[in-house]
Amino acid sequence: MGERGRLGNHRDTMGGYMRVKRIPIKRYFNCDFETEVYEGQKDTRVWLAGYVQIRTPDIINEENFLLDEPHIQYDIDTFMSEIAKFDGKNVFYFTNLKFDGSFILPWLLKNAKPNYEVKENELFPGEFNSLISSMGSWYTITWKTGNGDIVEFRDLLKLIPLSVAGMGKAFNTRHRKTEMEYEGIREYGKVSENDINYFINDLMVPKEACEQMFLEGNMGLTIGSCCRTYYKRQVGYMRYNELFPNLYKCISPEDNLSCGEYIHKTYYGGWCYCNDRVEGKVVYNVHNYDVNSLYPSRMESDSGLYYPVYDPITFFYGSVPVQFENLKKYYYFIHIRCSFELKKGHLPFIHIIGNKLYRRTENLKTSRIKRKDGTYVDRYVDIDGNVKTNVVDLYLTCVDYKRFLDFYDVENFEIISGIVFASISAEIFDCYIHEWRKVKENSTGGRRQIAKLFSNNFYGDFAKNTDSSYKIPYLKDDGVMSFVTIDENNKKPGYIAIGSAVTSYARDFTIRHAQENYGIFCYSDTDSIKTEGEAVGLEIHDTKYGAWKLEGIASEAIFVRQKTYAEKIDGVTHITCAGMPDRCKELLECNIDGREYSGKIKGAKEFLATKRTLGDIKVGLEVPGKLYPKRYPSGIVLEEGDFILREKERSFAK
Repeated sequence: MGERGRLGNHRDTMGGYMRVKRIPIKRYFNCDFETEVYEGQKDTRVWLAGYVQIRTPDIINEENFLLDEPHIQYDIDTFMSEIAKFDGKNVFYFTNLKFDGSFILPWLLKNAKPNYEVKENELFPGEFNSLISSMGSWYTITWKTGNGDIVEFRDLLKLIPLSVAGMGKAFNTRHRKTEMEYEGIREYGKVSENDINYFINDLMVPKEACEQMFLEGNMGLTIGSCCRTYYKRQVGYMRYNELFPNLYKCISPEDNLSCGEYIHKTYYGGWCYCNDRVEGKVVYNVHNYDVNSLYPSRMESDSGLYYPVYDPITFFYGSVPVQFENLKKYYYFIHIRCSFELKKGHLPFIHIIGNKLYRRTENLKTSRIKRKDGTYVDRYVDIDGNVKTNVVDLYLTCVDYKRFLDFYDVENFEIISGIVFASISAEIFDCYIHEWRKVKENSTGGRRQIAKLFSNNFYGDFAKNTDSSYKIPYLKDDGVMSFVTIDENNKKPGYIAIGSAVTSYARDFTIRHAQENYGIFCYSDTDSIKTEGEAVGLEIHDTKYGAWKLEGIASEAIFVRQKTYAEKIDGVTHITCAGMPDRCKELLECNIDGREYSGKIKGAKEFLATKRTLGDIKVGLEVPGKLYPKRYPSGIVLEEGDFILREKERSFAK
């Protein structure tokens, strides 16, 4: 879909077009809804809505009590009517637009007209559109009111990726989140004092967090865009564009791929691996080590690393010319074809993506094809008579390529092609990394949280691709909102060569330290390793970038699989489980530890009646308390059900 609000052609009443400028934002607000949840409901509604203005840098010190006065309504009609009266363009944040927007979009579909053919400035009064990615990530909803003014709803999580409670703690806000009884039918306009106080806190905490962000000039749509803008100002816009051109407009050594598409195939993210040796077993004396700011530490000159810049300087085929092995001068990306087997005494890390014969998240020990009976074969013939072999294509950075040859035995080896860049010292990022590191090390509260956000989200913006596919909402015959996906590929990308190189250097750092502790290694996830006993070869320091911090020692632990494990530290159980909500984790932790549980989950009493241990965290475990979304004509309801630890997806030859 691309970004909204740029210069565009505006339709006039005669069907012609005229140029219009982007409408400047006049005011910012934080908003919230409370919605109805009760047994046997057939629909839902907003029973409490509100907004409060956020101070921006031009009025940050203005003494005006109206800026701190929440405006409260008792239904969505009144809320939408009130915010439509503001003149100009105004931005309204919600902390989780995916939920609250599920009430706004049905309202707009009934009271306005969708138009996804034009940009914001080209909307006619009474039209709206939204920016929801094909993956279901909500960014904005833009509505041009009947008066011709612009209301833009934004997802605050894209700028500050924290819960309301998390914002209060991280930014040390004056207001803090409290508790409220969510379930029950509310009579219109009759709200308890406790509910009002809860609601006001939920409005004020994000407002105060935003004001601290805005004071620093960080008012972009996402934290990634704020990082990019900040760095551009430091190095200069012309220098930035020279260093980091659009690689999706460059040819590659392979006719069917642009340079950006080629390099994007080398972008794998972090290394997450659960050692087969301990999988599903209870182990003891587990040391937890985390790297201090792993990605930022790979992007500063102290790392001694070098990065690709500019357009590619050349391609190669068949072999890697010797001179390109000097990473202080060159950085390359390579496409190879081979079959492989993990060397004895080494940890696996290779993923094969886009091949149905291999699970995309599995760290492969072999390229041999696994059958359903658990055996492996080098080749097989599918039902259409096509011969499949264990010779696979891999796209790798030069750093991953060298480690691949160190860790795996290869056969049927062939270098298909490579792309070579000039490289430059990570010093090009020092102005950014060092500044935010200094802030982080010497600040507390909101200032420190901003530094953490800017440090940890910097590299990710470089990895953006051109995919701008989006979802369009519509009302089904039963009045319930649904979506249709529109494929599009015209988003302005980042400089993928940096995004891939940063993650590759980070993987190399973690994997090689894990390998040094092969005999006692248990688990790793991106910037951490867990070992049975004290690890060797790690520089230990609580705060130094790129050093390892000992986060704690677990008396016992169980590692179930990637992203799923539990540890008992100082007598208290700590659970990590992808997809399991925090409320479910709290219930299970209390159950294992025999601690009193004070939460409100249906079925908690029955669940707690059975005593569990770490060993019960395995496939088939069911924990009550997970909230599943169900759409109704007026919005969405989160209904309680069980979280079920299911069998991980596997790929087999048939």
